[in-house]
Amino acid sequence: MYLAIGDGGCVETGYPFLTHSLEKIWGTILRIDPRGSNSANGQYGIPADNPFAKSQNTNTVREIYAWGFKNPHRISWTTSGQMMVCNIGENNIESVNLIMAGHDYGWPIREGTFVLDPYGDITKVYPLPSNDSIYHITYPVAQYDHDGGWTAISGGYEYSGTTIPQLAGKFIFGDIASGRLFYIELADVKPGKLAPIREWTFSLNGAPSTFKKLAGSDHRVDMHFGRDARGELYILIKPDGKVYKLVSATWKSNMQ
Repeated sequence: MYLAIGDGGCVETGYPFLTHSLEKIWGTILRIDPRGSNSANGQYGIPADNPFAKSQNTNTVREIYAWGFKNPHRISWTTSGQMMVCNIGENNIESVNLIMAGHDYGWPIREGTFVLDPYGDITKVYPLPSNDSIYHITYPVAQYDHDGGWTAISGGYEYSGTTIPQLAGKFIFGDIASGRLFYIELADVKPGKLAPIREWTFSLNGAPSTFKKLAGSDHRVDMHFGRDARGELYILIKPDGKVYKLVSATWKSNMQ
């Protein structure tokens, strides 16, 4: 079992030292065995092959599988077994991450592929230093900034259904607040490289629409994704309390 743990807002409230540490659970992805009993409280197990299970530091949280996240929003797996996590950023960057055991994803000394000063002005980001490799940080496989009014990534899924073959091989996600929809090609997902993000639109009952319109508000759309046992995708928005199913797709030659 995997659990995504956010930083609890500690960086924005002036306590950045509470995260980005193998001795604390904040900003991590945990991996446990619900059927085991070798945890500190004996109520669950810690897999022996967890990356830090054999740490010599007695304070290490051995449940940690990966670390360095602000708000890891949803966990999903591709049909090839890749573990994907979308990470909600602070003021600048939203990201899609390929999760690898024991890797550090940078927060709060990084936001996406940029430097952040967690003890300074966290509304600003800076270029990576020339000696960045010494920090051993794993960067996103896709990211977008807040310049387009997008502010919080919504974790998504690879389309693995059969109803819409045009979506095969695509990882579908979006922006929680704006309700805008994106995808990346899983063939473009490679550690150390940023995959191009493409936006897509939809029609409802034959008419072009947006989730802002369906929400009836210019405020937060609160959009989330779901996938059924057959791999078909669904989108939920909270303002109207409805679940929408993707049923067909048309590829336009001018799509970017």
